[in-house]
Amino acid sequence: MEGDAFPIDLYVESLVLLLRSVKHEDNNHTRSEHQTSLQRIYAESAQHFLREIQQGELDVSLGYFEPVLASIVAYVASSYPYIPADITTDIAIFFTYTAVLDDDTSEESQPSMETFFEDLIYAKEQKHPWWRLMNRQLLKTVKHYGSFCAFNIVRSAFDYIAKTELTSGAVVFQACWIERHNFHGFPGSHDFPLFLRGLGGIGHGVAGTLFPARHFDEQVLFPEIVSAIPTINNLVIFINDLMSFYKEFDEPRDQVGLVRNYCVVEGITLHQALEKLAHDAIRVCKELFSVFEGRDPQVKATVNAWLQGYITWHLCDHRYRLKEILERAGGSPHGVEFMKYYEQARLVGGFNLEEWASPSISELVEQAREA
Repeated sequence: MEGDAFPIDLYVESLVLLLRSVKHEDNNHTRSEHQTSLQRIYAESAQHFLREIQQGELDVSLGYFEPVLASIVAYVASSYPYIPADITTDIAIFFTYTAVLDDDTSEESQPSMETFFEDLIYAKEQKHPWWRLMNRQLLKTVKHYGSFCAFNIVRSAFDYIAKTELTSGAVVFQACWIERHNFHGFPGSHDFPLFLRGLGGIGHGVAGTLFPARHFDEQVLFPEIVSAIPTINNLVIFINDLMSFYKEFDEPRDQVGLVRNYCVVEGITLHQALEKLAHDAIRVCKELFSVFEGRDPQVKATVNAWLQGYITWHLCDHRYRLKEILERAGGSPHGVEFMKYYEQARLVGGFNLEEWASPSISELVEQAREA
């Protein structure tokens, strides 16, 4: 696998097939509505994190933190058009804490995590500063939800974050920790890729946040909600791995995604693994549409809007570098078709940061110091 050339033609074709399958045309917002949503969620989230920074509880490089916050705000603004404003801010803050951990580059487990389970079971305050912040935000976020959705949000956070490292007895951040070993799974271990990806995908939490109790009665809509969560979970994983494949292809820290792991455990080529991923993404999109056809109209509208917005976010977020695909694809038929989808998405969700993420966290911190 090492030294493989990027499969540009197959990748563009895969993206186009996905976009065709969902008939991607994001009508969640007008451009003006989208910008207003971005501005509001960013401003409210930034004020939250400014307080944590000023109080010394969030110790993070602002240069590193700002793009993480901006990316999560853009995701929430794109994908939750029917969720009340106050809830979207809490969702953005919750996922930002998770994303900050995901992109953290520290290699070692920390002593402050050694009593994690004991503190959890005996209801003691966690020693790790990140966990103290996350616990407060988790509690605030799940109060918006019924018990089943709240369970999935909390479960997703714990799946992603806490693990006992058997060799040392120290608790570490599990999905990140496993990925840093660059272990792809043993040949024939067919369940390993989705197991690992599921730990870090927080897909159950994403799905849970779509159904606040204010709008969705879990007792009445339990069949719809319990059906939506596994489907959304898989979409989070498959679509993200497909649409981030380009940006992660040559990134040393991102070599344990589904495609690379499929190559090892299935004994297949990079092209075959990418085709498998694209097939799975398209299959689950079709499943979402078919399962919820004729079901509760509010649930159907919510999951469909999330899917369209989730794809728009990937197309418009600069981190995914999909604009470079246009340049590399040239005038090929699939390249031309991808350009149409890309430009259409940009009309709704394509903004420069200065148009909505202002003042920035750095500017807010500086203003607070001068006050």
